[in-house]
Amino acid sequence: MALRLVLGRAGSGKTTYCIQEIEQKLIEDPMGPPIIYLVPEQMTFQSEYKLIQRRGVQGMIRAQVFSFTRLAWRVLQEAGGLARTHLNQTGIHMFLVKVVEKEKGRLKVFADSADTSGFIAQLEELLTEFKRYNISPDLLRKKREELFSPGDGIPPQDRLMADKLHDFDLIYRRFEEELAGHYIHGEDYLKLLAEKIPEVDWLHQAEVYVDGFHSFSPQERLVLQKLMATVHRLTLTLTLDRVPRREPEPLDLFYLTGKTCRQVLELAQEADCEVLKPVILEGGARFLHEDLAHLEKHYERPWSPLKEWGHIRLVAGVNRRAEVEHIAREMIRLVRDEGYRWRDMAVFIRNQ
Repeated sequence: MALRLVLGRAGSGKTTYCIQEIEQKLIEDPMGPPIIYLVPEQMTFQSEYKLIQRRGVQGMIRAQVFSFTRLAWRVLQEAGGLARTHLNQTGIHMFLVKVVEKEKGRLKVFADSADTSGFIAQLEELLTEFKRYNISPDLLRKKREELFSPGDGIPPQDRLMADKLHDFDLIYRRFEEELAGHYIHGEDYLKLLAEKIPEVDWLHQAEVYVDGFHSFSPQERLVLQKLMATVHRLTLTLTLDRVPRREPEPLDLFYLTGKTCRQVLELAQEADCEVLKPVILEGGARFLHEDLAHLEKHYERPWSPLKEWGHIRLVAGVNRRAEVEHIAREMIRLVRDEGYRWRDMAVFIRNQ
């Protein structure tokens, strides 16, 4: 049971490192212990194609490419847990309609909203988030009781929140009772996977590579912790230039992956898993244009108000409005004076 971190900036070759190491193991011992290459759902086909296209790979009986969901199906097929009927979104909506109709008289906030268009769909999204982040009906009830803790009384806004928590607890708990023993929600597979991992014999000898992730949901972290406590070695790649010694600052360039790294190290400690010396890749970025590679490498340097090299121009504005006005003026100038078309331009903005 060991954890190895493979770190490097964008384009430094983390995925190539994993693929090459898996290829070498397949060449040396094609029928050896299992190798699991765990990647995001949208990367499974691409990753499997990359692996099978390696010149030295003659077959992949030993190595398998999984997402978290497909790994759950593979493990539950062997350890049990797939006997219950899987509920799709339509089935979940039908169960929620049944539950809400039965409990409408006990609802404090949503009794009048229960029949409105879109209520069941929003309720389904909320329950999915609850499951994804390991929020149970008991936790909702506990939070509601905390709002009613002894004191000078509960403010009106807290009372409204307490009533909402009452309704969510009631619906969520009754929904779970309706599903128990017969049906399974799609978000419950990872929880079942975490429970069954120690029971699967071949996983104890397996080597797992986790690649392509920047963060993990609480359920995924639970699965990772169980894997760390079970498999021979788990290799995790992250876009980082070093192992953070403490929680990174919110404005840190690698804040998200740095936070994820700290969470994974804490999981390893809780699982009593040995942490091996990290592999830090220093290779050049994969960007085709040298200017983009230079920007990626020196992004954290303090910039002067205006800096130009090659085809990249950095402009600092005093506020967002100044940035937007500058971009708009520049786009108009390019169209008016230099013959550009609007279709030649694209504007990228951050999410928040």
